[in-house]
Amino acid sequence: MKYIYVPIDNRPCNNLFPVQLAKLQDIDGVTPPTEIMDDFTTPCDYDKLKKWLFDNCTDDTVLVLSVDSFVFGSLLNSRKSTIDIEESISRMETIKELKQTFKGMKIYAFNVLMRTSISTLSTAQIENWKLVNEYSQLLHKIELYNNKEDIKRVAQLESLIPTDILDTFLYSRKRNGTINKMSIEFVKDGIFENVSILQEDSTEFGVHKKEQGELVSLVEKYKLSTKVHIHNGTDEAGCITVAKAIVDHKKLKTKLSYLYLNDNRETFMASYEDRLFHENLLSHSKTAGIELFDNDDTIKDVLVIYTPVDKQYEASFGDGTPPCDYSEERLDAFAKVVLTQVEKGKRVYFLDVAYANGGQGDILRRIHKYTNVTNLFGYSAWNTASNALGTILAQIILCQGSDENQNRAFTLERLLDDYAYQGVIRKRLEYKLKSMGEDTLNLKDKKNADENLKELMESFIKTEKIFKNETIEIISELPWPRIFEAKILVK
Repeated sequence: MKYIYVPIDNRPCNNLFPVQLAKLQDIDGVTPPTEIMDDFTTPCDYDKLKKWLFDNCTDDTVLVLSVDSFVFGSLLNSRKSTIDIEESISRMETIKELKQTFKGMKIYAFNVLMRTSISTLSTAQIENWKLVNEYSQLLHKIELYNNKEDIKRVAQLESLIPTDILDTFLYSRKRNGTINKMSIEFVKDGIFENVSILQEDSTEFGVHKKEQGELVSLVEKYKLSTKVHIHNGTDEAGCITVAKAIVDHKKLKTKLSYLYLNDNRETFMASYEDRLFHENLLSHSKTAGIELFDNDDTIKDVLVIYTPVDKQYEASFGDGTPPCDYSEERLDAFAKVVLTQVEKGKRVYFLDVAYANGGQGDILRRIHKYTNVTNLFGYSAWNTASNALGTILAQIILCQGSDENQNRAFTLERLLDDYAYQGVIRKRLEYKLKSMGEDTLNLKDKKNADENLKELMESFIKTEKIFKNETIEIISELPWPRIFEAKILVK
């Protein structure tokens, strides 16, 4: 069996993590050559990618495919109007042709339901992001409540938002919706084995809600609820779709117990998401083929979930040391719950969704007081709650029966990336680069930023309690000319 993976873009979370996780099952996933894939705002070379797929796929291929990458050129480019609706449909027909050429091939697809607002590729674009975000939410509220003040404000926003930005936003949504519906049709017609449609950064209200409703109706019409999954997320999709493909073809079975340290499953809705976190836990697990059990002591694998007291704040709040709303006593009680699971011989995976965009050090240091955090079987705490959730679920599936050292290396990299970089160093790097006159959303001097990143990371590793007794050498760099994500590898 040959596994081919076409990521949604070339950031590590999308083009590296899924390949690393597949290797836990001794599977070497093949990805397209770097030179034909995207790079930041530059899209994939469609003609070369198409040729590469026809040259490399066979009847014995499992293809994990980002529809957005193949049709639009990457995630960022899926929010542009460069590729029109007619060309997009034509590119989807090419996928059908690929399947007809290699009839035995299995295609596991994922694509994105566009975010509530636009991209922010420079600090100057943040104001337009806010305006479009408000506009999107108000359009939905007008449909629901028809409030006169909302209608008046929408008219104002239409005059405030630059015409080209608003036109691109609305056209891209219409086009992408067409492709999402085609993807569901492809499942019905047997071209795709299944498809995940990921709701990108969103809010409770927004134009995306109507689009979701149309897709759900189509899924119900064709009775495809076991093959089409619609939930929050995006950048975890490569990991969880690769895991699902491997689950199906190696007949893997995963039973997972989960427990909330603060059980607010009935109320907790994460930032950038439009439904309860618990709904996403159930849906992501179903997508991946995981059998979930609520705090079942007989299950070997346990996912410990650390949620906020009430709502998420940004991990990059303040000076890079995000505050903790839990008391010292509650943190201690949480840490002892983790210790109890470890002492019972469980494989403990720690999911930190208390903050958006990074892990929280208070809970990690408190756990480390009782048991070595770097010996946890898994850790995830990056970007949105569903990004972190999907990544750790894929790890839980694929580390079954794997080399523990390989799995430990992946977990250590997540601690260094999700907690050390995202939770602490990113904000410190931002302050440092801004003092040099840099726009941290669009860097002029990435080499200088990489040097500062390396210095800050190495200094933190030497002083942070949970890493102090470890011998850790890392390779670090920013994959794109911005500080939103970093590539952290353990040598």
